[in-house]
Amino acid sequence: MAVDNETPCGVLFDTFKGFAGISNRDVAVNVLSDRPIAGGRSLQQRADDKSFLSRSIVHSKPGDLPASAFVPFDKAAYALFSAMRSSQGRGLSVNQISDHFSGDGALAMADACRNYQLNDVLYLNAVQYLKSASGANDVDRAYLLVLLFVETGLRQDPRIAAEHVLSMAERAFGSKSVTQTSVVTDLPQTEEDEGFEDVRLALFRVVGNRMRGSAYVLNTDDEGTEIGYLATAANSIADVEQTVSRHHLLIYRNGEGVWYARGLNSRNGSVLVSGEDRTRTVIEPPRDQRGDGYVAQDVRLQAGDRLELARDTVFMIVQVDA
Repeated sequence: MAVDNETPCGVLFDTFKGFAGISNRDVAVNVLSDRPIAGGRSLQQRADDKSFLSRSIVHSKPGDLPASAFVPFDKAAYALFSAMRSSQGRGLSVNQISDHFSGDGALAMADACRNYQLNDVLYLNAVQYLKSASGANDVDRAYLLVLLFVETGLRQDPRIAAEHVLSMAERAFGSKSVTQTSVVTDLPQTEEDEGFEDVRLALFRVVGNRMRGSAYVLNTDDEGTEIGYLATAANSIADVEQTVSRHHLLIYRNGEGVWYARGLNSRNGSVLVSGEDRTRTVIEPPRDQRGDGYVAQDVRLQAGDRLELARDTVFMIVQVDA
C-alpha cells in the first residue's frame, strides 16, 4: 500500500474545493460533529485551525476517525449537496453534480479506496447502479451519488457506505429498479468434524482466459461468501460484470469440510465447469428458464473447477494454504 497516496477523506475535501468551490473549512463545518470532546470543544469548533484540520481530518487515513467524529452522513451530504447548488458553491446544476459524482469524482474516490486496499469495485458498481437505475428523479439520483461519495470519504469504508446508500436507493427509486433476489441464509448446520481435511479455497477472476488480480479467499464461517454486483456483506465479492445480479451466488463450506455453491435467485444463472472432465453443471438456470416447480440444488465444487456467472463473469477455483 502506498501510504503517500491520497486518502478517501483527502479526495473528498479536494473534490469539494476543486469542483464545487467549497473551502476545506466550510466542508469541515458541514461534516464534523458539534458534540464537545476532550477540552470541551467539538471537532466542528476546531475547523478554523488549519493545522489541525489538515493533519487530523483532511489527511486522516482509514481507521483514524470513528463515525462519531461526524454528523449523520445523510445530513452532511445534504448540506454539501445544497451548498454546491447555491451561491456558497458554484451554483451547480443537478446534472452537473450527477455527472461529476458518477464520473471523475467517482474515479478519484475509487482510486483512493484502491490505494488503501478498500473495495473500490463495489464502490464503482454502486455508482453505476445509481447512475442507471430506473424510477429515479434527477434530484434524488444526484443526492444519492453525493451521499455515497461523502459517506465513503468520511467513513473510509466503501462497503458500509454502499450498503447504507443502496438501502436508501431502494426506498427512493422503488423496487422495480433493483434486481429482486431471495438471499438464502439457512445454510446446513452440520456438527463440525475436527478430523476433516481443512481445505481452503479461493477464487481468481478470469478475463480473456487469463487470471486477473489477487485471489479472493472464500470464507469458512457459517455465512459463507456471497458474490454479486452489489454484494455488501463482509467477505463478499463484487468484482463482476453488470449482467451478474445484485445477490447472485453463495459459496459455503459445510461442517464436513465440503464446499458448495448455491444460487440466490439470480436473473441470468450460474454454471460450474468441472476441472476434471469439463462437464457443465447448472447451479441455477436463468430466471426465465425456471419452471413453476423449480427447486434450487446446491452444487459441490472443488479446486480446479470454474464458475461462470451470467454471461460474462468467470472465476477459477484454486486451493490455498490453511
